[in-house]
Amino acid sequence: MKDLSADEVTYRIGVFNENLRLINEHNILPGRSYDMGVNQFTGLTQEEFEKQFLTPTQAPIMVEPLEEIRKVSLQPIDWVANGAVTSVKNQGSCTATYAFASIGAV
Repeated sequence: MKDLSADEVTYRIGVFNENLRLINEHNILPGRSYDMGVNQFTGLTQEEFEKQFLTPTQAPIMVEPLEEIRKVSLQPIDWVANGAVTSVKNQGSCTATYAFASIGAV
């Protein structure tokens, strides 16, 4: 863990306490659909969390389709015949089903 100055520790405790207040305020609301709790992010401000963990979003750029794309035939494609589909794999006793599913999807 990195060494924090006394000022930084005081600041982080303040941020934590403010977030704890918001958590408690939220959790007493009747009819809420989720609970909030203390976790590894409770010592961060909203801005710090967004900067460190969220990807900035931008509106998608709308472009006109290329002429070649407009001419693509809508005929069905046999992906097996084109070599894009592999045979079923047997994962045996491996419990990493997520890995087999991921590889299969790729």
